[in-house]
Amino acid sequence: MYQVLKFVSKIDKKYFNIIFLCYILMSVLPYIQIRLVQSLIDLNYVEYKFLPYAVITGLVLQQIILGVTKGFIKYVSLKFKYRASLDLNENFYSKCDRLQYSAYENSTIVKNINIIRNHYENMCESSIDGFFSILSTSLTLILILGIIQKAGFIVLLIAIFTLVPVCILSVKYSMKEMEGWDQSGELWEKACYYSNIITNREYAKESHIFQTNNFMQKKWKGSFNEYNSKILKMTSSVRLKKAFFVFVQCLGIGVVISILLPSLKNKLITIGCLVGTVEGLYQLTKNIGWDMAAAISNCTYSKKVYEIYQSVVDAGEQQYDQDHVNWEAACEEIRRNPVLEVNDVWFRYDPEKDYILKGVTFRIAPGKKVLLVGENGSGKTTLIKLILGFYKPEKGYIKIGGYDTAEIPPENRYKIFSAVFQDYARFEISLSDNLEIGSHEKYNEKELLALLEKVDGTSIFNTISSIDDTLGKKYEDGKDLSNGQWQKIALIRAIAK
Repeated sequence: MYQVLKFVSKIDKKYFNIIFLCYILMSVLPYIQIRLVQSLIDLNYVEYKFLPYAVITGLVLQQIILGVTKGFIKYVSLKFKYRASLDLNENFYSKCDRLQYSAYENSTIVKNINIIRNHYENMCESSIDGFFSILSTSLTLILILGIIQKAGFIVLLIAIFTLVPVCILSVKYSMKEMEGWDQSGELWEKACYYSNIITNREYAKESHIFQTNNFMQKKWKGSFNEYNSKILKMTSSVRLKKAFFVFVQCLGIGVVISILLPSLKNKLITIGCLVGTVEGLYQLTKNIGWDMAAAISNCTYSKKVYEIYQSVVDAGEQQYDQDHVNWEAACEEIRRNPVLEVNDVWFRYDPEKDYILKGVTFRIAPGKKVLLVGENGSGKTTLIKLILGFYKPEKGYIKIGGYDTAEIPPENRYKIFSAVFQDYARFEISLSDNLEIGSHEKYNEKELLALLEKVDGTSIFNTISSIDDTLGKKYEDGKDLSNGQWQKIALIRAIAK
């Protein structure tokens, strides 16, 4: 938890410190309220007939201060969350950019990336809420127990023994929930996938032709029910125990009152002491115990997400020799003599399975055009990925201009190579932006038209009116293109590069 907090606190120390002070203020308010009521009753600051009004006024003032403080915390937290969201996502996206391509074909890493993408911002918010809630609740707890102990040691023990089990069970519940999240995450992903098939335009043609909706709804319902039943099964026993101890807490208040009434009758304690003790126990039962439980749950959640984040950070980032090779000069040398050498290349994705490529050897001289022909699954795309440096051969080497392609840093390697894959990406942004992400240069309409003419793609302008029109149907103002037109955009993106 310390690592998460240290990580989050660096984002904006000013807002972090303001939130800290607000939580401290909130932690002392219940104590001030109880002490105020005790003083009003025992010290006769007001006449008895005005006492109810004084107590009510005090409670109203406390709630006003509490409400204003909570509102201010929400406002500051939003500011902090905005900064955190910006910094954390920039950091995360930069990391994703540095991951090796092979990391994206590892199902565990992809799953973890999706978890982080969906929970990263919540991790920040939960870690701050959790830490400060534990801090403020602990301070409130100490102050309230200080009030309760004046009613006697036995009353103090009852208060502690009814509070501790709720907190312990909350930790257990959080751990069970996280365990269920880990074990049942795939079921939830399946449910989301089936839902996506039912609702997504991408599947609409096949859905209508093959009438798949009823089938997919059954699949979705099955995964959804199985996921929820697993979570409920794992957490139900803890929930029941937790409910039991809440009942015990309420019972404890009744026991305390029955113990204190004779003491009040014998004038061993004051009315203010009785009222303060009961109010303190009520605070422990209603607020402090559950606030602590929620805080612990938030901290557990944040720690889990941070561990997943660290697993991605530690994965798949390849180191390149930047000290002994001037890669800018090397790239110029490669451009002058781009001979491609593939020598005795062996490769397999799984070390326990057979090789996909076995002893592949060939040489392509500059200016030559080569066609790779083979059956489905024979390794054509895999060979292209090896040439592009996405993977390293298990045996042999692939060189361009005398340099091993897998050893060239990505920012230099992709200035040499360009590719259009069979499953090319459709970037639903403007035509102008589609070219800019390939070439990192801004094209005007005349230059873009010249590129489209190279691939016989000028018909795109029958669909769009400007190079700044958004492509695709993701957005309301998007212009939909045919598959062929999307292919032309993928081609000119590769050419522009």
